[in-house]
Amino acid sequence: MNQSNQPLIQMEKVTKVFFAEEVETHALSNVHLKIGVGEYVSIAGPSGCGKSTLLSLLGLLDSPTEGSYLLNGKPVESLKHQERRPACVSKSNELIAQNSFSIKDIDAPLELQQNSLCAL
Repeated sequence: MNQSNQPLIQMEKVTKVFFAEEVETHALSNVHLKIGVGEYVSIAGPSGCGKSTLLSLLGLLDSPTEGSYLLNGKPVESLKHQERRPACVSKSNELIAQNSFSIKDIDAPLELQQNSLCAL
């Protein structure tokens, strides 16, 4: 938490729904998340569970359908363009050189969860 004891990132009841013609896809439902300054967070889960959608919201690349998202205590929808500095790392495999990572890189979220340091 920062000096005023507020989280750097705070999400309350965040929902994300994608609409396409007659189909609604509920990617996130009722997400609550607090991340303090200097905290490390790992997001892990099976395919299709909303990890990329959550990261898009956290990186200011998309907006929630419902709920509130505060960044440094400010609602993200009220941030001026200059204050919205999107951050994103593509998950395209062509950006990852062959053999450029080790099993430790992949195993880190599982180890954290096993040690109860972080579980989302």
